[in-house]
Amino acid sequence: MRPKISSHYREAVLNASIALVDYVKRMSGLNSLDGSALMASVFSPKKSKLALNDLSGETEKDEQAGFMHLFMGAVLALRNPRAHAIFDDSPEMALDYIAFLSRLAKRLDSGARV
Repeated sequence: MRPKISSHYREAVLNASIALVDYVKRMSGLNSLDGSALMASVFSPKKSKLALNDLSGETEKDEQAGFMHLFMGAVLALRNPRAHAIFDDSPEMALDYIAFLSRLAKRLDSGARV
């Protein structure tokens, strides 16, 4: 029999992902969107609201697109399932997810509003 894992780990991941979305809204000034639509709009390499590099060449645009997908994935894979269902995250999984969300937030710190 598997020991019961505390639901607080799920809540920690959910809260960290919500905080990331709120941080993107605050940094971009775009409060009218949420979730993956927000991330697509803010980080689109064609019409970025926040540029994570100077977008001067194809490599920089590819990096911007990659981070757009990572931010979208954070919402789709981490925030949304925890916001719509109750399940358990292991302590190790929660720590990994929170570290990933933290890394995205730190990368956002280096971004510039366009």
